[in-house]
Amino acid sequence: GGSQCFTRPTWKIRGKVVMMRLEPDRNFSPDVVFRRDFTLDEVYDTLCFFRDAEASAFKIAQKRDSVRNQKRLERTPGYHAMAAQMMANGIAGPTYFGSGMRTYDQVQSDKSDECAVCGKKQYMVGRLMKCSRCQSRYYCSRECQKKDWKMHKKTCKAPAR
Repeated sequence: GGSQCFTRPTWKIRGKVVMMRLEPDRNFSPDVVFRRDFTLDEVYDTLCFFRDAEASAFKIAQKRDSVRNQKRLERTPGYHAMAAQMMANGIAGPTYFGSGMRTYDQVQSDKSDECAVCGKKQYMVGRLMKCSRCQSRYYCSRECQKKDWKMHKKTCKAPAR
């Protein structure tokens, strides 16, 4: 976090940065504890996250919002029957709107894929990286991949061709 950073950052922020914390919609996030103020560590971690992110802030928000919409809709009476009917009729499933449109399959993938080390979900990171050898282990960053390599290399095998 920011409190452990004793050297001057080697990267620059071009333009203005606006950070705001909006009170969450209880339909989307009923269990979130809302805090209005930011800590210095939160500001630093957020800036570093977007500096290092493989995807744009828009793409990350799009995935996050569509997963939240699906979770909200899953609590709606009749949702599961409607989704099953759509898929039985050859329709890929409902389309979710957040910051953009995402299909049912895309949202399912975003929800299920997570970093093998820290557990960050794909919809929060933007895009997870796969192990280049086995293609089955996901990581949010190079640091997480390095942390896991000692254990993962024991079971990591290239897929059969």
